[in-house]
Amino acid sequence: MEVNMDAVSEESAGDRNHAATEEWLLDYTINSMKKNDKRGFSDSESTRAEDAASITKCVWEIINSDDRLFSVRRRQGVAFGSPRQVKLVATPLGDAFLNCLAIDLEYLSMVESIDRANPFIGLFKRTVARDAAIDADAGPCLRPMRYVLSFWSTIRRGLSDEELWKFADGLNEAIEAIREEGRAKPFRDEWRRHTRPAAKNYDSLVKMIRTLFRRHHRLLVIRVDFGYEKSHQSIPYSEVRKHRNALVDYLRQMKRLKRRVFKAYVLKLEHGLQKKWHFHALLFLDGNEVQRGVHHAMMFGEHWKDVITKGKGVYYNCNAKRVKYKKALGIGKIESHELELRRALETNVAGYIVKPDFYGQMMKDKGDHLFFRSEPRETVAKKRGPKRTKADASAELINLPLPFKPKVHARASTKEGHRKHQKPEPMQWCDPWELFARA
Repeated sequence: MEVNMDAVSEESAGDRNHAATEEWLLDYTINSMKKNDKRGFSDSESTRAEDAASITKCVWEIINSDDRLFSVRRRQGVAFGSPRQVKLVATPLGDAFLNCLAIDLEYLSMVESIDRANPFIGLFKRTVARDAAIDADAGPCLRPMRYVLSFWSTIRRGLSDEELWKFADGLNEAIEAIREEGRAKPFRDEWRRHTRPAAKNYDSLVKMIRTLFRRHHRLLVIRVDFGYEKSHQSIPYSEVRKHRNALVDYLRQMKRLKRRVFKAYVLKLEHGLQKKWHFHALLFLDGNEVQRGVHHAMMFGEHWKDVITKGKGVYYNCNAKRVKYKKALGIGKIESHELELRRALETNVAGYIVKPDFYGQMMKDKGDHLFFRSEPRETVAKKRGPKRTKADASAELINLPLPFKPKVHARASTKEGHRKHQKPEPMQWCDPWELFARA
């Protein structure tokens, strides 16, 4: 009977629909990126990261939308016969697309081949930054407007009424091109190269967390990020790998020497456009033995900064900023029966740790791993402390859905299926004088 209960408790997110898990992790990644809604003039790494995030989020939302983003309408209060009778009207997503057109794609990919690493930026670039000469050699060209969208977006306030109609037509045509390619199976397979291993890591992490709570009534969960000082962020990967090996060895040593307190660890190495190489760590201590999560997170952080990196490193103590996370905490002292805290740990915290990394795979050496976790002991340790009076929440967690509503258009679709979802579109071009007469 005990074996059967263990089998039920060890069920993890792997029993859920893997496609939904991958899509949730992708959506989590995109929405956790720092967007730049207003363009600035800074040439910093921060701007590049924000620009990449803006394009990624915009393309993802376009793929999962059906609305017409651009239209042309008559200006109110303009005298008949005035040279500018109409204006371009965009939805909020359309405004985001116009902001993305203002981004310098050549500068964005100048240091790293971001458009090759990030499939959403690659799709955007293939749609709005096409070369007419290359298209002419390959076959039929697109309409001329498709090759000047970025330039016309910068001068759109000076366009004539006729040019404004053509511009709106070109914008909507580009949006449909993104939707058609973004909903096709080849593009879905492209982003699944990043989400498939992330979903696998998520399943193993959730399984480990539930195993720990089955064996320990109370855990102290610590979240700490390890990175590098700004003056050392250009550190070569060979040195990062040495630091990674030293950090993993240190965590293994802690688990071996202080096994009464230190129960498990998870470590994820990522590469960001702004922070460059950095680590996300999740550590599990016995909550009956230790209480001060902030102190222990600082202890690990100081070891990273002073011992492993010799002063080159920095760290962020998430347990010291618990107010920032509000109800979505998922760290600190958690007991096995606390459903809401454990759900936050399995979704907000675990999802962030394993989220897909578009750029790490491109920057690391072939064959290197980016995700590390300890293996739980095979034998169940003796339970210490008073007998549990409240049931383990694992059985309830198994039946809870992911905090995410799957997007229909993220699924691979055929052209016929795409047409079925399309709304009938009104004609793009109309004689302005005829429009005014009807108005």
